[in-house]
Amino acid sequence: MTKDTSVVVIGAGPAGLAVGACLKQQGTEFVILERENQAGTSWRNHYQRLHLHTAKGFSALPYRPFPIDYPRYPSRQQVVDYLEDYAAHFKLHPIFGQTVTSVSEQNGRWQTQTENEAYTSDFVVMATGLNQVPNIPIWPDQALFKGTIIHSSQYKNGEPFRNQKVLVVGFGNSGAEIVLDAYEYGAKVGISVRSPINVIFQQQLGIPVQLLTILLSPLPPRIIDLLTAPVLMLTFGNLQPYGLGKPPYGAAEQLAKESKVAVIDPGVIRLVKQREITVYKGIERFTADGVIFSDGTHQAFDTVVLATGYHTNLDTLLPTDAQPAPNKQLSPRHGLYFCGFNNSMTGLLREIGIEAQRIAKDIATKRTPAAT
Repeated sequence: MTKDTSVVVIGAGPAGLAVGACLKQQGTEFVILERENQAGTSWRNHYQRLHLHTAKGFSALPYRPFPIDYPRYPSRQQVVDYLEDYAAHFKLHPIFGQTVTSVSEQNGRWQTQTENEAYTSDFVVMATGLNQVPNIPIWPDQALFKGTIIHSSQYKNGEPFRNQKVLVVGFGNSGAEIVLDAYEYGAKVGISVRSPINVIFQQQLGIPVQLLTILLSPLPPRIIDLLTAPVLMLTFGNLQPYGLGKPPYGAAEQLAKESKVAVIDPGVIRLVKQREITVYKGIERFTADGVIFSDGTHQAFDTVVLATGYHTNLDTLLPTDAQPAPNKQLSPRHGLYFCGFNNSMTGLLREIGIEAQRIAKDIATKRTPAAT
C-alpha cells in the first residue's frame, strides 16, 4: 500500500534533520526515511578522534545552537549528542529501517520505493550525504600483500596499530587526523600523497579560519587565495621539500574548480617538518611486505589505511538525468532537492543549514492546498 505525503526526506543525518526542522517551521507535512536504526549514523561510525573541523558558532543547524559548554570544535560524540537533542527538540521522528531503493517521477509526483514500503509525494529531498559508499581503489599485485588493508571507514583508533609500520593513503581531512591518531598511539606512520594539496590552518591567533572564509566568501576565489596566501606561507612555509606539492592555484580556486576541500591541519604538518611522519609518493603497486611508490622506492608496512574518501549513492537511487551536477543544489526536475552535497569553504554544516532553510521555503511557496 502506497503512503501519501507532501515531502519525503531521505536520510536522517544532519541534512535530513535540518530539512525536517525547517519544514516543520513552515508547517509542511513530511516524512524522514532512514535506512539505519538511529539518526546521525555517519557521525556515530567515524573514527573516535574525530572533531568538528569547523567552529560550533558557525556550524549549528537551524534554530538550535550547540550547547554553550561545548568546546569550539566539538568531539564526534558531542556532535552525535547534539543531533539526538536536535531531533528530540523539534519532535522529529524518522522512520528507521527504511532502505530506499529508487526514486522516480510518475504522473507529476514522486515515487519513493523502499525495501518494504512505497511513498508518493509532491517533493523529495535527497539528504543522504557525500559519504555513503567507501571509495576503495585496487592496485597491481595488491593480493600479494601479507599485511592488513582497511578503509578509513573501518578505522576506530590507533590502538591495534601500536608499534606497527602504517601507511595512510590519501591526505584529506580524514587522512590527516588518522595519521595523527596512529602516530600518537605509537605507530610509525607514513602518508602516501598522489596529488598536490592545499593546507590551511584551523585557527590563528584565536580566530577560526572559517570566520575568515565567511568574510571573504563574496569575493572571487582567485582574489581570496591572493589575500590568504601570505598568512598561509607564514604559517606553513614551503612544504615542497617535505614531499607535499602545491597545486597551481589556492584553496578557494581548487574548491571551485575541482570540488576538493583543503586540508585543515590538525598538527600533522609540524610532525612532517620534524621528519616524524614521512610523506611518500602515490602507490605504484604492492609487494608481499609493502608497496612500491611512483618514484620507484619501496617501503615495508604492516598496515595500509585507505583514506581515499567516499562517493554518494545517488546513482543507485535516481535516474541519470535527475542526478545533480557538482555544486548544484537543485535538480533540473521540479520538486527534487538536494541538501548536504555542496562542499563549501565556509563549512558543510553551515551550508546544510542555509540549504535546508532555502529548500523548506521554496517548498512552502510551491505546495498546493491539496498537498498540505
